[in-house]
Amino acid sequence: EGELLLFSRSKITRTRNIKTDSLHLSFVLHQKMALNSSAPLLPEQRTVWIVEDDDRFGNQLASLINLSEVFTCERVFRACEPALECLQTEIPPDIVLMDIGLPGISGIEGIRRIKAIAPAVQVVMLTVFEDTDSIIQAIGAGAAGYLHKGSSFDVIIESLKSMLEGGAPINPQIARKVLDMFARFSAPPS
Repeated sequence: EGELLLFSRSKITRTRNIKTDSLHLSFVLHQKMALNSSAPLLPEQRTVWIVEDDDRFGNQLASLINLSEVFTCERVFRACEPALECLQTEIPPDIVLMDIGLPGISGIEGIRRIKAIAPAVQVVMLTVFEDTDSIIQAIGAGAAGYLHKGSSFDVIIESLKSMLEGGAPINPQIARKVLDMFARFSAPPS
């Protein structure tokens, strides 16, 4: 079984850029690891809500998050509107993972509205959009991070952990775009 775990972990890394298949493979492998693990859960897990219109992706991601020792996913929403309604009546989560392209209110407008209701909630974009405009709008609206949906489960969890330690979870490709953007804005006039 020890060899299976090593093989399983390398498989997760190799398939990390395939959105749905990667999450499904990660889900199966993390379930097996959880069954073999005797590690106790941490006394205080951080709560996560997901706002994602792709049911399969959202539910698989929630299942994977619930296998982690640090986070628990309590809610998955297909759109911002129901998440905003629950935010007004329930205890807010620590983190919201949000897509940008949603039916109804966009994820970017969703950030603004979440922050207006519960300013302490950390909103991390989890999306396929990598264009500079989306990145700038999300950060300007108050996003605490920006991750690509093609990221492996391990990368998503480690990114969220780094946020709890004061970091800002951003994929390397997104970070490069942000740095290029700042370089253009701060370049001396010619």
